[in-house]
Amino acid sequence: MNPLRMVVPMIALLVGVCVPVAHAGTWTVGPNFGIEAFQSNGSGFAVFAAPTGGTSWSPGLRVGRLSKAEHSAWYLETTALYEKDENNSANNIMATINWQYGLHPERKSCLYGILGGGVQRDSFSSFFGRVTNSSQLLGFGLGLRRTVSEGHGAIRAELRYDELRDDSGSHAHLLSLRFGSDLWFK
Repeated sequence: MNPLRMVVPMIALLVGVCVPVAHAGTWTVGPNFGIEAFQSNGSGFAVFAAPTGGTSWSPGLRVGRLSKAEHSAWYLETTALYEKDENNSANNIMATINWQYGLHPERKSCLYGILGGGVQRDSFSSFFGRVTNSSQLLGFGLGLRRTVSEGHGAIRAELRYDELRDDSGSHAHLLSLRFGSDLWFK
């Protein structure tokens, strides 16, 4: 499956939903830190990643928009990694669009649910050749957010499950426990 088949509808959804609320809400920015467990075709491994993203350590950025009542939020998470040594190179790029809904945002601590999807591209080169894999991600999770600094930010912890499917039809599972902070621009 071509990754653009998933990206174009996600962008349309993001624009259609976020533009009307862009005038009433709060912009957010923040990183993720966490632990990921990855399983594909019966084999798996765990990764401690700071910030989390993809299936390895990948620096990333989370940018979002909270609704005025802070019940719901849309955010874009991006990660990118490029490694190179004398004979090999590897890169990982991931972007997801996520929707988050808080159960009681008026409280200092709030439970929330997450739904999201995106794309991931892994590439590895060596003297044997180049291997590239593109995957689509769909996932959900639960989290806890605590407002800090008199409403100018939040700290959060979330448990998330994602399924990755690539062009060949194979799939993998990614379970992550993420911790992070967000700065709110009101």
